[in-house]
Order: sequence, then C-alpha cells, then structure tokens
Amino acid sequence: MHSSERTRVTRLFLPFDAGYQAFRALGRLLLAEPEDELAQPRIKVVAAVGPGAGLLAAVLPEFAVLLGVSPDAGDPLTAQTRVQRAGVAAVRAVASRERPAVLFLDDLQWAGRTPLGPVDLVLSEEPIEGLLLVGAYRDGDVDAAHPLMAPLSRRRNKATVRHLRLGNLPEPSLATIVADMLHVQRGAAGLAEAIEPHTRDNPYETLDEI
Repeated sequence: MHSSERTRVTRLFLPFDAGYQAFRALGRLLLAEPEDELAQPRIKVVAAVGPGAGLLAAVLPEFAVLLGVSPDAGDPLTAQTRVQRAGVAAVRAVASRERPAVLFLDDLQWAGRTPLGPVDLVLSEEPIEGLLLVGAYRDGDVDAAHPLMAPLSRRRNKATVRHLRLGNLPEPSLATIVADMLHVQRGAAGLAEAIEPHTRDNPYETLDEI
C-alpha cells in the first residue's frame, strides 16, 4: 500500500476518535510483551480477524507490527464497518480471564455514529470474557437524538451492563483537590469555596480554574 493510500484510509478513522486511540493503545501493550509470550496472542488474533488482518495493519500501525501482515485496506467504502468488526474480533481473541483487558472510552458525548460502532458491537454480541469496557459521557450533552442513546437503550437492561451516574464532588473533596494541586493545606478550603460558583463542584472545571 502506498503511503498516500494508507493516509487516506486512516483518515476514515479519525485519529482523535477514542476507539481508534484505544485500539492503538492495546496494540502497544501487546508489543511491550516479550516475543516468546507474544507468539500465541499473535496467532489467535490473525485467526480471529481473518481477512481483516490486512485492514487492521493498514489503519493501526501497532497491529501492522504485531500481526506481521501486509497492509491491505480493500474497498474503502466498506472499510469502516470491516475495521470495527476486525477490532472487536481482535479484542475477543486477546482478552481472557488470564489476560484481562480494560478499554476506557472517554467523552462519548462528542462521538458520532461511526466511532460508536465498536461499542454497539461489544454490547450486542456475546460478552467478551476478560474484557471491561468503560464508556464515559456527560449526560447533559446527550439528548434522545444522540447516536449514543440507541445502543444504550437497547442494552441498558442486560445483566452484563452497569450504568453509573457520577455527581459532582462535595465541597470537602473539592478542597482536597485544591490542596493537592497547589501543595498547600492552609487556605485550600477558602479557595475552594471561592471558585465553587464558577465550577459548580465539577472536578474538571476546578482543575481548569486552578
């Protein structure tokens, strides 16, 4: 595959897409293992993804090294769907009770329908033993029309799905964050109280304010 074609295919899977970054991170974790321990996972992934191995190699640089196959994107019109299925198949081949894996996808409120494809696949198929998939989103930024709502509503009552709502921090915990960030003890509570109207006890906005 020419470098221009590789670039064009990779752009289909936005480099800032959480799923794209998560699969690349998984590839790096596998490559960090000793070569003698990597042989078996490599065989299992190649067998699981089948013809999709070339596509994974074309889109994810780490998997090109891991799988040792030539990049082959195939038809770019179907590449997005195929790489999602190949990625989930790779995770299914790698994750197990002996080799647990955690995939954390943040800021799903900004994700479109395509980046959410792997999430829907994991939730709709048989559970992947050894995999913990964690997705985080701001419910205030997600309405009934958001692409995230469809897979969530379909799978919300599955025994393997847990929906946790995290509220803002209480004021004492906010003061602890301020104290830790500024490496001070005295005055942290007063500063936390002063910035609270601007942050509404939200940890992320508190760090921005500091």
